[in-house]
Amino acid sequence: MRNLSRAELERMTDRELIDQMIMDNETIVEYVFFEKCNALLRYIVREIFSGKLQPEELVSELYLFLREDNWRRVRKFEGRSKFVTWISVVAVRFFLRKRALLIDSGDKHSPYHEMDREIPDKCSDDALISRMDLINGIRQLKSPRDKFVILAIEIEGCDADEVAGKLGITKANLYNIKKRALDKLAAILKEDHYADK
Repeated sequence: MRNLSRAELERMTDRELIDQMIMDNETIVEYVFFEKCNALLRYIVREIFSGKLQPEELVSELYLFLREDNWRRVRKFEGRSKFVTWISVVAVRFFLRKRALLIDSGDKHSPYHEMDREIPDKCSDDALISRMDLINGIRQLKSPRDKFVILAIEIEGCDADEVAGKLGITKANLYNIKKRALDKLAAILKEDHYADK
């Protein structure tokens, strides 16, 4: 396959990306793991491992895990969500298992030696997919202010007066910004939901 431009790669549908991955197209594999999904995968690694392990190494391990048995797991992707969301869900589960093994190993060189941190309860695939869809949607918002307002008020539950003060605006203006930001987020989530159907 000829070298594709960045614009051509970004225009590819999930199905096209998966088909090329299964054919071991190195350009597509690198694009998916080390460009398209890289920031999100690094975020997941940081959250799960509290910055104790290098993201690059873990992303490579995830790639090898998905590559096993001629991409057996990737072939099971059914298209009920965006492929990035599906990879995110697989990554969360893979990294949580990896973290549990490190904690349980008892290895004194493990970054989790003698740590007693609980692994979050398992939740249903649908709940996990919904959460990852929401995170992906927020990341796609163009305005940093919109992202901040949604994260602060809707996700973290910060006090509206405090958020308005940080932004130097009135509370009424804050609620207007929040409403517009939520409308934009809803449009993104709806568009993502119907993409590649």
